[in-house]
Amino acid sequence: MNAYDFLAAIESGISIDWQRFVQTMRKAGVEPGAIKRMLEPASNYAKKTTVQIIDQQAFDNLKQLYLPTLVVSDRISAALAGDSHQVAVAGSMLVIQHSSWQHPQVALSRDGTHWQPSPDSEQHLVIIENMQNFLHLESSLQFIIQQCQVNVPRHAIMLAYGAGNAASKACHANYYRQFTAIHCLFDIDLGGVQIYAALKQLLGDSVPVNFLVPHDIEQRLQQSRRALSNDELAELHKVHAKHPELHGVLQLMYQTKKKLEQESYLEPMHE
Repeated sequence: MNAYDFLAAIESGISIDWQRFVQTMRKAGVEPGAIKRMLEPASNYAKKTTVQIIDQQAFDNLKQLYLPTLVVSDRISAALAGDSHQVAVAGSMLVIQHSSWQHPQVALSRDGTHWQPSPDSEQHLVIIENMQNFLHLESSLQFIIQQCQVNVPRHAIMLAYGAGNAASKACHANYYRQFTAIHCLFDIDLGGVQIYAALKQLLGDSVPVNFLVPHDIEQRLQQSRRALSNDELAELHKVHAKHPELHGVLQLMYQTKKKLEQESYLEPMHE
């Protein structure tokens, strides 16, 4: 029993092991003299005894210092225990868009398992890492189809706002698996590659996952003003070993020592 359990038993008139109670409270910083001024056991010799409260105010003040032990099983109980962040939210939502919709919609799961609405059959999902590209629906669709050679009709493409690392949340897997394929329009940098790798690990062989690269990526990297650090190059090498399908784009990143933000896809290439 902890301090709270002992105090609750005393208040309820339940017999306790008095000596163990005194030892427990002493370890908690409450000296035996203070205990004796507010509590009196019915017996000093019995193994277990009821205890009379002789100073109710002092007892109430002491009890306020100790809270019951909470079993943390979900976000709500974690919040009651004082730190909701120690448990992930049970569900999630993704902002999605289709060329036939006037406004984006939300795919929602309240429990992390069941998602609504379900996509139409034969739909491909393109996860867009950054909001700027997601908001420019027509430009992004055109870029995906023409520059990244995604040979899929426009009506068969759904866009999802990935919000960086949030795209690879474990509870999104059941939504992604409803699609024919997942295409990743991410930054051509360490972060983008790592999110792709996390998605591949999350989904395994359940659905194809493709990292989208424009056909003129070499020119785009050469013109980029964003350099890769030696640390980033070293981390990219680790990803390369596990994902040979990225050999082409990673090799160009090594050669140019450059990276590329996907927002640049929305601007014409500078000649």
